[in-house]
Amino acid sequence: FTLAPDWPAGKPVEIGLRADWLVCSDICIPESVDLALTLPTASGPPRAHPINGHAFDEAEATFPRASPFRASLAGADDETFLLAIDGLPPSSRVDDAYFFAGSPGIVRHAAEQPVSVENGRLVLAIEREPAGESGPSLAGPLLEGVLVLQEDAGDGPIRQGFLLSAGIDPASAVSVPSTPQASEGLWQAVLFAFLGGLILNLMPCVFPVLSMKALSLMRHAGEPGAVTQGLVYTAGVLLSFLGLATALIAMKRAGAAVGWGFQLQSPPVIALLACLMLVVGLWLAGAIRLAGETGERLQAGLMNTGSGLARRSGTAGSFFTGVLAVLVATPCTAPFMAPALGFALTRNTTTALAVFAALGIGFAMPFLLLSVLPGIGRLLPRPGPWMERFREVLAFPMYATAAWLLWVLTRQTGPDGLLSTLLAAVLVAFALWLLRFSAISARLLTAGAFAAALALIVLQGGSQNVTATSGGQSTLIDEAGPAEPFSQARLDELLGEDRPVFVNMTAAWCITCLVNERTALSSTAFQDALEDADIAYLKGDWTSADPEITTFLERFDRSGVPVYVFYPGKNGKPRLLPQILTESTVLEAFAGAR
Repeated sequence: FTLAPDWPAGKPVEIGLRADWLVCSDICIPESVDLALTLPTASGPPRAHPINGHAFDEAEATFPRASPFRASLAGADDETFLLAIDGLPPSSRVDDAYFFAGSPGIVRHAAEQPVSVENGRLVLAIEREPAGESGPSLAGPLLEGVLVLQEDAGDGPIRQGFLLSAGIDPASAVSVPSTPQASEGLWQAVLFAFLGGLILNLMPCVFPVLSMKALSLMRHAGEPGAVTQGLVYTAGVLLSFLGLATALIAMKRAGAAVGWGFQLQSPPVIALLACLMLVVGLWLAGAIRLAGETGERLQAGLMNTGSGLARRSGTAGSFFTGVLAVLVATPCTAPFMAPALGFALTRNTTTALAVFAALGIGFAMPFLLLSVLPGIGRLLPRPGPWMERFREVLAFPMYATAAWLLWVLTRQTGPDGLLSTLLAAVLVAFALWLLRFSAISARLLTAGAFAAALALIVLQGGSQNVTATSGGQSTLIDEAGPAEPFSQARLDELLGEDRPVFVNMTAAWCITCLVNERTALSSTAFQDALEDADIAYLKGDWTSADPEITTFLERFDRSGVPVYVFYPGKNGKPRLLPQILTESTVLEAFAGAR
C-alpha cells in the first residue's frame, strides 16, 4: 500500500478486506469474512519490528520467483498444450508439477496435468479451454503464469513456485505424457458405457420401439438381408449417440449447463416426440394407409412387415428404428451409465466420443448378434398370423408413451403448451389420413400438406410459449410432503447446522426417477426414517434446464438424473446411492445418520 504524499505523519491508517473462498473436500462450501486492520504510520523508511522480521522472511520465501529454467511449448493442438521445462539440475528430485495460468480462459484448471521427467527436461500435458472462448493467440509468448514444482527432500516434499513465460518452439517435439490412472479411467469408462448400453435395452422407456425391431427379426431371421438390417440398425444407433455426444460437447463448451437427456428439457422436442409416438402407434394399429405403389412400399418399410420388401425400404426402416430407439432411451439412465458419461463429459472430445460410441455399441449389440448369428435368431418364435395381432397390440405402448410425454410437457409449459401440442397432433393425424386419398384429387394432397404445415406452426407457437413460461423446479415437489426444493444455498445452510441431508435429483421425463419415487421414496418407512433421524430432504427438479442442479451433478461426475446423495452430518463424507433404489438401500444409508 502506498499512502498519499500528504498523509499526516503518525496518523493511523485503516485497511479493510472482504474475503470470499471455498472450503472443498468432496463438496465445496462457500465461506466469507470481513477483516479490518489499523496500522500506525511514521516518517522515514519502514522497518519491520525485530520480533516480526522472521515471519516476513518466511512469507517472502513462499512467493514465486523468477524461473531459472527455459520454458517452451514443445507442441500444441486444439485440445492440449505441451509445456517443456529444460535445465533441471542433475541432482533434481522433482516428482510432481502443476502450472497455474496467469489469465482465465486459457487452460482447464480442474483437469489433470500428467508429468514426465527425463534427462533434465520436465514435460506437462495441459488441457486447453475450448476453441472459441477467450484466450491468447498462438503467436509470441503463449503461456504466462506460475509453475509449482514439488521435490522429494527425504523428510517431506518441498514446493517452490516459479514465474515463467513460454513461447512455441517448433523445433522441440515431445509426446504427450500419460499416466496409468488416466488410461485405466478411460478403459473403465468404455467398459461401463458398454455395460450400460446393454442394460439400457431392458429399461421400460425403450421396450415399445425395440419390440417393433424384434418383429422384424422374427420374420427375417436367417435370411441374408437380416445381417444388413442388423448392421444398418447399429449404424442408426451409433450415429444417434455420436450426434447426441457432439451436441452435448458443443453446448458445454459454449458455456451451457447441460447433461444426459438435455434435449428432453426442451418442450418443442417433447411435443415433437409425442406426435411421433402417436403417428407410430397409428401406423402399428393399421389406421394409416398411404395411396399408390410408392405409399405401400414406404408403409411396409416403416413397419418392417410383409414379404418381398425392397432392400431400400428395409434398410431405411432399420436405420429409423435405431434412431428412434436412441431418442426414447434418453430419459433412462441404466446402471454403469452415470459414471461413464460423467467421466466422458469432463474429458476431451476424443475421449467423450469413444465413451458414447461404446454406449451405442452396447445398446445395439443384442439385435446385432441376433441378426449376424443365425443360430440365435432361430431361437425366436416362428413367424405367423399372430405377429399381425402382436404388432397391433404394440400400438398401445406407443399411445401410452405419447400420453406420458404430454404429461411431461404439462409440467414444463402448463395448459397452453399442452393445448398447442394436442391441436398439432390432431392436425398431423388428419394430414396422414388425407394422404390415403391422394390419388383422388390433387386438392386433397394440398389440404394434407397444408394441415401438416399448420401443425408445425402450432408446434412452433407452443415452443415460444414454453420458452417464456418454463423455469423453476417446483413441478415435482409436493408442498405437503417432506421434501423442500433444492438450492445450493439451502444445502449449505443445512450442512452448516451439521444436519443430515438427503438430496434427490429427478425429472418428470426420467422414468427411472419416477419408478424410484414410487417404490422407495414414498413409503411410510422412508418418511418415518427422515423424521426419526431429523434428516432434511431436498429435491431438485431437472425437468427444465437448471444450471444450479447441473453444477451439483457435475460435482459428483454425473451428467444426468437420477442422482441420490446422502450427507450423514457431523462433517461425514457424502454417500452417492445407486440409481436403482430400493427401500432397504435408502434405510441402510440413513441408519448411520447422527
